[in-house]
Amino acid sequence: MDSLTLRVAARHRFLTAFGLRDFDNLVRKPGSFGILSAYRGELSKSDNKQRHGELIADLQRAGFHRVETMRSHWEDMATNVTHKEQSLLVPRISFAQLMNLGDKYKQDAVIYKDPSGTIGIYDNRGEAELAFDPQGDAAVALSLGKDEYSKGRSLSFGLQLVPRKFRYHNKPITRDMLVKQLQQGA
Repeated sequence: MDSLTLRVAARHRFLTAFGLRDFDNLVRKPGSFGILSAYRGELSKSDNKQRHGELIADLQRAGFHRVETMRSHWEDMATNVTHKEQSLLVPRISFAQLMNLGDKYKQDAVIYKDPSGTIGIYDNRGEAELAFDPQGDAAVALSLGKDEYSKGRSLSFGLQLVPRKFRYHNKPITRDMLVKQLQQGA
């Protein structure tokens, strides 16, 4: 794996304040959601908080009034430094809207769940790593334990990423596309 993949995909952990049933509905039922942040590791805490507010304002202007703030962290595998940040879970956002916001806030990657059920990390170079089981279903590890993943009121979750790259071009990888590739052994 290259350094960007290791840095972005290896250890994503998220905490959300809404309940297990709410999150399970987002993951298991048809529909999309995206997770992104405006934080950048090289910026100050003050700058990142300002950017976070700007991202919320952008989402509200686009009609997304119910977003969930999440604490997340990822570990830079090259330096072993853990970066903490605020992320936003946005139900029903389109892939194009999510990617445009990711570009605007200079994110290395965003997380997207396609309406067909695939979920993964889409980087800004046209590659994705997906979290799936052998049947092609989304693989998300939920936790109610305070010491697992992130600490929180209700739950935390982590993506069970398969260390395999998938190319994408302006649209997400659907479950049918994933299953076809798995059956072909590609």
